[in-house]
Amino acid sequence: MDKTQKAELERIQKELVDAHNKAAWQMAATIIKASLVKNGMDQPPTAAELADLNATITNLRSVAEDALELLKR
Repeated sequence: MDKTQKAELERIQKELVDAHNKAAWQMAATIIKASLVKNGMDQPPTAAELADLNATITNLRSVAEDALELLKR
């Protein structure tokens, strides 16, 4: 593995960790919010919260695909 590939792999690894951590925190916040209500969600996630979570998941998927492409090379 040359220096360029190694640097790219390290960049992708950092992006994967960052995206994973963000998604984990968002999911944890959603679960906690849902667990605080007794008879259904009094305050369901807002459209903005859902859009942000979707963007995070999309980013995680994209970075994972980049990592797979790099590993195939």
